[in-house]
Amino acid sequence: GAFLGELWQKVVSQFPQLDSKKRCPTEIPGSTAQDYREAALKIEATGNLNCAITYWQKVVDKRPTDVSDLANLAMRLTQAERYTEALPYYERTLQLGGGYYDLFAWYARNFRQLGRQQEAIDWYYRTLSVNSQLADITEELSQLLVMNHQHYEALNLLSGFAEKLGAPNRFKANLIAIQTTLASNPETNKDRQVFRTAKLGNEHFYVLVKLTAQEANHAFMVDTGATMVSFDEAFLEDNQVDYQTIKKAVKMKVADGRTIRGNQIKLSTFQFGPHVLQNVAAVVCEGCASLVGQNVLNQFDLRTEKVNSVEFMY
Repeated sequence: GAFLGELWQKVVSQFPQLDSKKRCPTEIPGSTAQDYREAALKIEATGNLNCAITYWQKVVDKRPTDVSDLANLAMRLTQAERYTEALPYYERTLQLGGGYYDLFAWYARNFRQLGRQQEAIDWYYRTLSVNSQLADITEELSQLLVMNHQHYEALNLLSGFAEKLGAPNRFKANLIAIQTTLASNPETNKDRQVFRTAKLGNEHFYVLVKLTAQEANHAFMVDTGATMVSFDEAFLEDNQVDYQTIKKAVKMKVADGRTIRGNQIKLSTFQFGPHVLQNVAAVVCEGCASLVGQNVLNQFDLRTEKVNSVEFMY
């Protein structure tokens, strides 16, 4: 309150043309694009976003090919819930080669508010392809995927993010909610035989794996170089997995060429996405990474495809 009032007075003192009643001038004679930009930023700090947008528009009028100015105007219009007005400024920014992950994120939000869900999903994925560490964007995308009946894809997205972060409980509540919905109504997913997972940040594909009757929250990395499924032996006890020991001290080759030793077991069930397998061989060892290996992957006609600069496996 008091602080914003003082700040506004400072703005008015620097720009005496400001009308104290309207609190937004129509013109500052002789002002340059930089003057308008500085005024816009200061007025934003007072909370008068629509007034600031008026200034951003003046900046763009004077510098119509400046991608930073265009991006700022586009994002402010979205923040002001002026979604249709924002579209041409996003398009112009992209046409001029402007590429910022925050621009992509706001473009996705803009499409979402306009009800253009698939375009919103595409731009959320583009955002994460540039910066895969954005938890808020990951969660927003997962919510949109669920709304679009792509539940398994949302599960892979959330669990994969948490696995990369090293915080398996990061989205635990979200994962439980989505799995509960699927369990109560299996037909909820758009196509029960198809699921996708994305490779974000030039890293790996991750899929949510379920080994018990309880909700899963653990992502396994897809490793085409691994002979079979593997994971840490402590995971068996922590999750009360149903298994049988088949062989001890077996060798397994992993993607980086190393050969490791562990115990070979047989899992009663192994589920990823809508696919449920019985009696799946796996290797467990101390410190083993959680991997989906060829003994599972070879049972499916999985393929990869790059869509809008994002690589998917489905």
